[in-house]
Amino acid sequence: VVAAPIRTNICSTAPVVTPAQAADTRILTVMALRLVAEDVIEIELRDPEGRDLPAWEAGAHVDLWLQPGRAAQYSLCGDPSDRKRWLVAVFRESASRGGSRFVHEELRPGMRLHVGGPRNHFAREPGAAISFVAGGIGVTPILALARAARAAGREVEVAYCGRRRTGMAYAAEVADLGGTLHARDEGPRADIDALVRAAATRGAEIYVCGGDALREAVEERAGEHGVTVRSERFSGVAAHREGDFAFDVTLARRGCTLHIPADRSILDVLDDEGIEVRRSCQEGNCGSCETALLAGDADHRDVLLTAKQRAANDRIMLCVSRAIRPDDRLVLDL
Repeated sequence: VVAAPIRTNICSTAPVVTPAQAADTRILTVMALRLVAEDVIEIELRDPEGRDLPAWEAGAHVDLWLQPGRAAQYSLCGDPSDRKRWLVAVFRESASRGGSRFVHEELRPGMRLHVGGPRNHFAREPGAAISFVAGGIGVTPILALARAARAAGREVEVAYCGRRRTGMAYAAEVADLGGTLHARDEGPRADIDALVRAAATRGAEIYVCGGDALREAVEERAGEHGVTVRSERFSGVAAHREGDFAFDVTLARRGCTLHIPADRSILDVLDDEGIEVRRSCQEGNCGSCETALLAGDADHRDVLLTAKQRAANDRIMLCVSRAIRPDDRLVLDL
């Protein structure tokens, strides 16, 4: 029996920084908290010195560092032209990992938070007409997108689905856009097939944000009717799968190669080497760890990249994606 060779990674290290010290992260003050529906709190964030905040477009999200070592992503739902404040809304999750519970139980005006971003993986594409479908707290990016589309003169339809009317944040704002509200405690669920068929008749694309059941229903019906769907998910994916294999990555700017074991992610090994990379969800759902891919074929496992972006194969989410073959080597712009 021949023992397998021991693989040792040797790479020049970079100074270790915390995620909260990433280049696009700043400290903001919680100016106000407002209950906008049952179990939904709106947070108003401002720069402590009154400076303008970075510009953003509808569909963008920010990272709130609400607990050590982990950030949560929340869509900006205010007015992009207002550079003095950011608004996000946080739903109290029954299975919270701590973030939403902290907001609802401990966050107070005057406290300061590390806030990353903004980043936008749900931007509105050019087109004549759009149908928007929101489920629950998924209304936050949909509301901003629908307002922007209406302001741009686009033909807009909005359907907002929720379990009960009292828990539907920004219901009045959606109604002001001419949207329809589908509260389960008041009547039947929205007819997804009818919504999709109407979009097909109008030649509209569909933008959907909500729970997996709603998103999957829209995507399934849209496929049947030939309608283009852009979606944003609440949940990400696991970093590892059965059958994963080891592979190598080369860090082009450092001139070294690292071995990635079958049971570890690229991000895990970079951490071992003291090479800090911005990250947040670590589930392929936020885009924080997106890195330019210079060579090699990636198995893109994130839930953000479009089919066109996957085919371009010029970027990778380090937290969940891997090489597509065990004998391949990925070259990263690190």
